[in-house]
Amino acid sequence: MSTTVTLRRKGRSLYPVDPVSEDLLLEIGAERDVVCEIKVARSAKQLRWLFCLLHLVADNADDWDGDVDDLLTWLKVSARMIEPVLGHDGELIYVLKSISFAGMGQEKFNRTINRFLEIIERRWPHLHREHMRAEADRIFASYGFERKKEKRRDDDHRD
Repeated sequence: MSTTVTLRRKGRSLYPVDPVSEDLLLEIGAERDVVCEIKVARSAKQLRWLFCLLHLVADNADDWDGDVDDLLTWLKVSARMIEPVLGHDGELIYVLKSISFAGMGQEKFNRTINRFLEIIERRWPHLHREHMRAEADRIFASYGFERKKEKRRDDDHRD
C-alpha cells in the first residue's frame, strides 16, 4: 500500500496536518513499521516569486515576443526539462517535465530556479541574475510578500 500523507514535525515526532492525513495514519495497525520517503513541502511563496521573475524577464527582454507561459516553456526546454515518451504509434515524442508541487521537491526547485537564472543571463546578458533577484524581491515585497532570506550555499536560490 502506498499513500501520501502530509505531516508536520514537532520536536522528534511527526503529526498529521489535516483530517485526511490523520484518517490515513489511523488505518495503519498499531505497532506496525512504516517505510517513509521524506519530502519537504515546497514554498508556495517561492513559486509566486518565480512567476514575478518571469514577468520581469518577459517585460525586459528586448527580443521576447511571447508571454510568461511561453517563457516558462522555453526555459524548460533550454534547461533540458524534457522527457522522451513513445507515442501510441511508436513515434518518439518529448514532454515537458512539471514544476508542480507533486512533481518536484524544494531542493530540486531551488536548483531549477538557479538554472533558469543562468539561462536567462546567458541569453540576455543585461538581465544579470543578482539584479533580477533584487528586482523580483522588490516587486514581490510591494505586494506584501517577503521571501525568507537564508544563507546561500554555492549560489543556491534562497526562499
